[in-house]
Amino acid sequence: MNLLGVPDLLTSIQTSRSISNVSQDLARVSQELSSGLNSNIVEASGGDPGKLYAIERELRMNEVQKFSIAQAKGRSGVSQAALEQVQSAVGELGAPLLASVTQNDRNASSIIASGAHSAFSQVISSLNSQFGDRSLFAGAATDGPALASADDILSDLATEIAGAADAGEVLNAVNSYFSDPAGFQATGFLGSGLDASNVELDNGETVTFAIRADAAEILETLSALTIAVIGAEGGFVGDTADERQSLLGEAGRRAISANEQIIELKGELGIAEERFDEAAVRIEAEEDLLQQARSSIAARDPFEAAVELSAIETQVQAVFSITARLSGLTLTNLIR
Repeated sequence: MNLLGVPDLLTSIQTSRSISNVSQDLARVSQELSSGLNSNIVEASGGDPGKLYAIERELRMNEVQKFSIAQAKGRSGVSQAALEQVQSAVGELGAPLLASVTQNDRNASSIIASGAHSAFSQVISSLNSQFGDRSLFAGAATDGPALASADDILSDLATEIAGAADAGEVLNAVNSYFSDPAGFQATGFLGSGLDASNVELDNGETVTFAIRADAAEILETLSALTIAVIGAEGGFVGDTADERQSLLGEAGRRAISANEQIIELKGELGIAEERFDEAAVRIEAEEDLLQQARSSIAARDPFEAAVELSAIETQVQAVFSITARLSGLTLTNLIR
């Protein structure tokens, strides 16, 4: 027999259920107040949530596009910086080297060419740049370096030119190395012959902006620098001061040409970067419109939410007050 006023199993269950319901209501209204959106989509949409679901889907797609374009902007930015370093390397070498050779100032040309080895290493390092764990100049093979090391490439070339009797044969050997599929393409370029994947913009357009390290403009740069290295260091049978001067003159001419070509590459990449910026602005504007459309359907009035939250907090206090009082109603307390 239960004594009146003593909490029994039913009272305990009812109290627990009240606490659970009030807690859920508190969490719901708190979330609605912070997000500004009604948690009951069906009710908020007047019983037809299809349009709201479509907006939510568009917003999710919008986020994917924003991420994709942000990644592309990051990759293009690092690529642009790498090309800047490549341009700097050939730009600082070309005109001064050709001028010194033209003036037959062998001492000056020797001093200028002495930096070619370091410049070549800098270019190789730049073309092996990564964004995150993605190689930028390796085409579709984004998980590895684009080029072999500078020392490995120069070692291959040293073998190719060793028997050259004069500057002309050296140039033929260098040209052959960079054009022969069994030469640079087989041992120097470690990337893929396929381009990296395109970037899709918000309107369905795609942009191809990745530059491969075996592009003609890059090969012109590499050949110019390697010829300068050979002109500075020798390493062939017909190695004389005159033959070296002849090589340095050709290195200067190629470096000037490569510098202009790299500038064009940078310009093309800059156009792609502008398109990324424009797409990012359009996506941001579209996101604002979608959020406004979502709010017009599912917005929760902040004043009403605040009033309901206050009422629920009062209920919470009442429930816990009753629970505390009931917990103290033992048989001993009752018969005192």
